Amino acid sequence: MEPTADMVKLAIGHLEKQNLWGKEAIPVPNTTFPVPPLRGSTIEDHFYNIGKLESATYQELATTFAQSPVHSPPKKWILQEGWTRYGKDGSVTKVDFPKEKMLTFDVETVPNLSKYPVMACAISPEAWYGWVSPWLINPLTKDGRQNDAHLISFGHSRNRKGDERILVGHNVGYDRARVLEEYCLEQNGMRYLDTMSLHIAASGLCTQQRPSWLKYNKAIQNADSAYVDAFKDTTGKYFDVSAVNSLLQVSKFHCGIDMDKAPRDILVEATDIGLIQENFHDLMRYCGQDVVATHEVYQKTFPKYLETCPHPVSLAGILQMGSSFLTVNEGWTAYVARCNKMYKEMAENVESKLMLLAQNALDNFEKDPEYFRNDPWLNQLDWSLPKSRWREGKMKVDGSGWVKNQEPKWICHTKILPDKPQWFRGLWSNEESRIKLTTRQRVAPLLLKLQWKEFPLVHSTLHGWTFRVPREHTYTTKLAELEFPAEGEAGFQDGINFTDFRYYRLPHKSGEGVNVGNPLAKGYMSYFEENVLSSFASEGGSIEDGSGQLARQALDMNAQCAYWVSARERIEDQFVVWDKGADGLGKRMQLPERDGEDRTNGIILPQIITMGTVTRRAVEKTWMTASNAKKNRIGSELKSNVEAPVGYKIIGADVDSEELWISSLMGDAQFRMHGATALGWMTLQGTKAAGTDLHSKTAQILGISRDQAKIFNYGRIYGAGVNFAARLMQQFNSAIDAVEAKQRATNLYTATKGRKVHKALDYELVHDGPFWHGGSESYMFNSLERTATAEDPRTPALGCGITDALKPKNTETQFMTSRVNWVVQSSGVDYLHMLLVSMNYLIKKYDIKARFMLCVHDEVRYMVKEEDSARATLALQVSNLWTRAMFSYKLGIHDLPQSVAFFSSVDVDHVFRKEVYMDCLTPTQPHPIPHGQSLTIEGVLDLTDGGQLGPVAPGFIDAAEDSIPFELLSKDHQQQILLQQAQQDSPKIQEITDSQEHSQENRLVKTAAQNAEERNAVFLQAQSLATMKEIKDAIKKREAEVEAAYRAQVELERKRLDEAERASRGDAGDGDDGSGHQSGEIVKAATKPKLTKPKSTTAAVPKEKKRVIRDPAPFTASKPKSTKGLWGRVMSDEELQAELTENQQQEQEQQQQQQQQEIGLQRPRDYVEKEIMQEAVVKATKVEEAIPFIDDGIPEDTGFAAAFEDVVENEARTTVDLDDDWTRKSKEWLQDFTKDHTPDPLLVAFASASVNSGLPFESGHLPHIPYSAADFERETSTYDVFMPESLSSYVTPRRASHAVSGSATVGSSGATEGGRTSKPTTTTTAATTRTNSPSYTKGANTTYGRKPTATTAEAASVSSSTSTIVSSSWHNSSTGTHKPAPALVRRHNQVQGNYQRQKARAAQVDTAAIRGSSISSRSNNIMGAFSYTEIIEPAETADTAAAPASGSSREAGSRGSRTNATTAAPPPSWLSSSPAPSYASRTTHGQSSQYPGYRKW
Repeated sequence: MEPTADMVKLAIGHLEKQNLWGKEAIPVPNTTFPVPPLRGSTIEDHFYNIGKLESATYQELATTFAQSPVHSPPKKWILQEGWTRYGKDGSVTKVDFPKEKMLTFDVETVPNLSKYPVMACAISPEAWYGWVSPWLINPLTKDGRQNDAHLISFGHSRNRKGDERILVGHNVGYDRARVLEEYCLEQNGMRYLDTMSLHIAASGLCTQQRPSWLKYNKAIQNADSAYVDAFKDTTGKYFDVSAVNSLLQVSKFHCGIDMDKAPRDILVEATDIGLIQENFHDLMRYCGQDVVATHEVYQKTFPKYLETCPHPVSLAGILQMGSSFLTVNEGWTAYVARCNKMYKEMAENVESKLMLLAQNALDNFEKDPEYFRNDPWLNQLDWSLPKSRWREGKMKVDGSGWVKNQEPKWICHTKILPDKPQWFRGLWSNEESRIKLTTRQRVAPLLLKLQWKEFPLVHSTLHGWTFRVPREHTYTTKLAELEFPAEGEAGFQDGINFTDFRYYRLPHKSGEGVNVGNPLAKGYMSYFEENVLSSFASEGGSIEDGSGQLARQALDMNAQCAYWVSARERIEDQFVVWDKGADGLGKRMQLPERDGEDRTNGIILPQIITMGTVTRRAVEKTWMTASNAKKNRIGSELKSNVEAPVGYKIIGADVDSEELWISSLMGDAQFRMHGATALGWMTLQGTKAAGTDLHSKTAQILGISRDQAKIFNYGRIYGAGVNFAARLMQQFNSAIDAVEAKQRATNLYTATKGRKVHKALDYELVHDGPFWHGGSESYMFNSLERTATAEDPRTPALGCGITDALKPKNTETQFMTSRVNWVVQSSGVDYLHMLLVSMNYLIKKYDIKARFMLCVHDEVRYMVKEEDSARATLALQVSNLWTRAMFSYKLGIHDLPQSVAFFSSVDVDHVFRKEVYMDCLTPTQPHPIPHGQSLTIEGVLDLTDGGQLGPVAPGFIDAAEDSIPFELLSKDHQQQILLQQAQQDSPKIQEITDSQEHSQENRLVKTAAQNAEERNAVFLQAQSLATMKEIKDAIKKREAEVEAAYRAQVELERKRLDEAERASRGDAGDGDDGSGHQSGEIVKAATKPKLTKPKSTTAAVPKEKKRVIRDPAPFTASKPKSTKGLWGRVMSDEELQAELTENQQQEQEQQQQQQQQEIGLQRPRDYVEKEIMQEAVVKATKVEEAIPFIDDGIPEDTGFAAAFEDVVENEARTTVDLDDDWTRKSKEWLQDFTKDHTPDPLLVAFASASVNSGLPFESGHLPHIPYSAADFERETSTYDVFMPESLSSYVTPRRASHAVSGSATVGSSGATEGGRTSKPTTTTTAATTRTNSPSYTKGANTTYGRKPTATTAEAASVSSSTSTIVSSSWHNSSTGTHKPAPALVRRHNQVQGNYQRQKARAAQVDTAAIRGSSISSRSNNIMGAFSYTEIIEPAETADTAAAPASGSSREAGSRGSRTNATTAAPPPSWLSSSPAPSYASRTTHGQSSQYPGYRKW
């Protein structure tokens, strides 16, 4: 949909308030090239089809496998190398590899001995398999090496149709790294499904929930009922729908399996292969137990995953992510060795520096035992010496001396360094039998004499690392001064002098109040660089002993080692398989050979968890957390050691602000155009140079650097609050205190997120819940929170659902940060999956020699043959174009700015690094790496002959061009389709003449859809306003403008109708309607009716022809039981001509009957009321009349009921429950509506227009509004058309639902219990709205209407029905009041008798033609939506009088429904002493009819 003028105006106003409107736009070159054709009519269909092409076979295999039961494992496992097959029939066979296409497997290793597998088990639908490494049979090779280098083979396959296989495992990335066929440059046909990932995506816990779940689970195990009960009704809701990710807990949660993990300890702790051999059978049983648990978990989690992520692109994406690989060469081994060597040297150097500082302190202590007391750092150390006691000596017997070793002396019980102070002896390492001093020990900061802003650091056992300030010092801060226990109190610490000093805690990244464990940790390196944290010695202290230089060197070396210290273990643990060497795989790896013995190629398989978080982000502990190369960090060049083989290139791109763009787009979607919000504009047009991009704006508000501002922005978008921003502020600017940081953070959030309206009294004015307003990002956050708090949150692009643990029904208002974060990051995962699937589709279609390597969040890399690098680069650009277009399309914006359509550049490189121009210089990489090439879209087009991907690959079978299934559409899209089909649910009239007199009338109806549109406009404006006062003022102004415009439109249309009416009568403009009344007046029964027949005016209006058709059967979620019926039936021209001829004959017959009845209308009569069924259904070539009826309130017999069942048996039904409170509110709303909009045609058309209203009514109709006695007394003075309960109770709800076509009558029923109407249930069929009552007790079916302002002829001219509007009250001209008509009071026996006669006549006609249906909202007139009442003759003359009115005879029954004349009913003569007025000439569709003896009043 296009944005409205109002939306454009509001967007401009919003941008002006944010000081962005009028800024110079960034020009982009006009890029044109032939984009590959879409597979489908829309981009949405395209992604469905290419996703299905990629994943359909795998999904079919996986679904079949999930239905395969687990059969019992073998009772005995055979110790023989390779695979052994254990069939269901008990057969045992040695095989090369399993032949089945579907397997669940598990691999075991001995970590202390080897990374290679030692055993494995697998299960297929047909058999069990066991694999044993040759290592267990022959532990050593012939040359004496460990015989462990063996991988598990599953048989060769290719990445082509027919070779597809599915392998299932828990944390299957670990198992995949032990599969032989994966170590090949060419991708095979195997794909891996990880049950851990499936569980996390559907039932995983977020980070905030995991600690609470563990405590809760422990309380259950310990039978702590008090803890369990305390959380049962609150946080405990998500405890019961999720579990942590281990197989032990996942299998227990999903399947109720209690696993025994004790045998695993043998594998973990073994240091000799002999221990594994001894326990072979127990370990194989343990491995088989894991396979059983994994498969049962898979049976539960895979179907649930498909429900959570139903789009085929999602499955194709995770299958592709699970096939990552990296190529390295001998440089990898050199890199690891080089880093270890330098780290060891620097660590030893740092240790030696620290040891020198320690020795200096000892030397000074020996010179002066009181030396340390005046040093604020050293006096914190324990300088006490070990306690000694004097031992008396033992003399020899002869007294000549002391017994050997029994001399008198001081004896110390401490044997290690007995002459050293306590702090130094505590550095002794028993493992290495020496003093070991590192920066991780508590004594290191004291030896280095660290200070915070020139104040010495002090370690507190209570508060961690602090700094102390003399009380007389002028240093001011808003940090809270720390308190310490006094002497004699628990926790007292000697050396803390809070009398003379103030103590403050060092800042922690987690915020104020958190203790700092080590000021030399990695997180404090930035403070050293800014000289906030420094060494007193390095600034001139202790110059005489050289400690200043030693401290500086120690700090520098510690900073250089920081990265390698944290990453070394993960890097060394990488499992590399080589092509050369004793354990090499050789040519089967298909890597290009390189000359030289020492030049080898290798492959690393990243052990990825494809959906490792609740946002479905992939997780891998080394490559997905690798930082970029830094000059002062050992080993930080990690990624650049991934090199392409000879003849290949690594191409890839960094998705520009992927998640930021998605978030801004969700805000822009409210305006249906890109860049409409401040955030959207900054994302599309903001520049760093002009200071108009988001990061520059944030930096200006906070007074920080642009790089630091990025962290604030992404944290805020991911849902972090003010407290997070305040903590981050203090980390970046240590000069500010907590109060100032909180204030700055608040200012930032006010300027960006805005303010939030929490009070229902305020937000209900414009929205259905709390909302943000007044900020540059308010639109975005409202969109994000609306998605996160939906009943079933789904991502906008692929419709992926949130984990059960974060669904609103289980979390209520908790974990909003994680839920908003899920919307953004899970949408980012959708983006990645669409990009991968698009790229894979183009690679196959155009035979591009490329393979997916790795994706690190918003970076994607492919290994490509050098000659295909340009085409692969173009394919990546096209994939990005499609992906961004899909996001825009799904959010309702059907265009895409070129500034975001393409990657800013695509890198073509020979190594894996962030940017092609990075030198990657580090302490361990002193030489720069040659640069790669960066190509813009223009550069790519130059290299590909203007954007040519080449010919389609021979034999390529393209994706289908199907439409996306209904169930995969978003809920909003589904509702739109169902609403459109609901509009076509009833018969519609096709005008086949040029007359369009009534085509504009429905425009006057102020429908609920218009009201919803106005409410949406108000909400759009409110989000940009800063205060509630501005919002309320804007609402009042808008309401006044809308109301004024509406009333002016109504007045213009009324004048047009008046002029049309006068023209139709041929009046010369005197305003007389031919009956003695002025135009616009209502004909009243105030004068004596005239018996003269008025003149016909048919010549004034051209005849209009109608054709009745039935729409095609609508598509619904539940299809009709049968396709029988006349859906799509259209009358032929011959049938139409026959109908018109018959209509003319019928008019003549009716005129004769009416003249005969004039004589009998002069005496009082009893009257009964009935519903006229206006629209007929075409059946075969004959239009049957809908039979009128009345009911006496008693249950109808089965035969009559069956007739109605036949009519609707083929129509789909949907049941909706309407609660009492909802009905009450609807009643109040309708009454307000009817009072505000007086023109009768406008009011009654509401029911027709409400089909497209957006109201929460499944049928598009308003609910039944019960009427009370008070309502009756009040409304009889207001409404002309009113049926009290005393009458409506005689009409059963069943038959009332088949009343007038397009009826505006609001009907419902319910059993009356104690004066309270029970809750009704509305059943919507394809053509009617039926209200089923639990009993046939009293129910209301009231027709509402306002006092008409148009003449009788005027009202008839806009009516498409044959019924007469008859008031059930009359007007007293002298008093101006309205009273109930006496004719409405009747005896029950008269009604019952009339019903029996009507019923008898109905049995003589084809009742299958009876159908009441809602008139289409596209009908060209308003009055067709009216429900009319008609006064007919009493029972004793019904056979005579009813004929022209109802067509009760067989002849009338076959023709009456096509009658275009209007039937009028006369009032009894005794109701008025005044002469009857002249009869109004009724003109309907160009045909005139006169009804002698009937009066309109």
